[in-house]
Amino acid sequence: MPVIVQRCLQCGSPSTCETERVPPYGARLRCPECGNLLPLVLPPAEAAARETDLLAEEVPEEQPAAAAGPCADGAAPPSRAEARRVLDLWLEEVRRTEAPPLSGVGLRDEHREELERLRRLWTASYPGPESLRIFEEELEKVLKRP
Repeated sequence: MPVIVQRCLQCGSPSTCETERVPPYGARLRCPECGNLLPLVLPPAEAAARETDLLAEEVPEEQPAAAAGPCADGAAPPSRAEARRVLDLWLEEVRRTEAPPLSGVGLRDEHREELERLRRLWTASYPGPESLRIFEEELEKVLKRP
């Protein structure tokens, strides 16, 4: 199984993580020696392959003609529950790796790149302005939660 080896920027200790455990948008690993948070980023080729795999799993090749809706491809927009599920999974991963709880502003600032990747995956899976609006509204609700 391929692994990522990351050296702590604070104490220099090496830490490893299996690449399968790292989401496409990256993650943070706590140093076992000093507790510092280490950013884990997949190699670009691996991240691109994962995003492609995710999109292939999530997006059906053809939409039924009867599923007309306000999305760009004519499909019905995703449910708010689906947007919340995606955002809750991301937030769970962040909370698992963060020491102090972050505020909504802190989450938006500290995880800007991860949120941008989530947006790209969402819009690739659910194209159209209505789908993006649903995602953005649910993101705002998630960031306002305590």
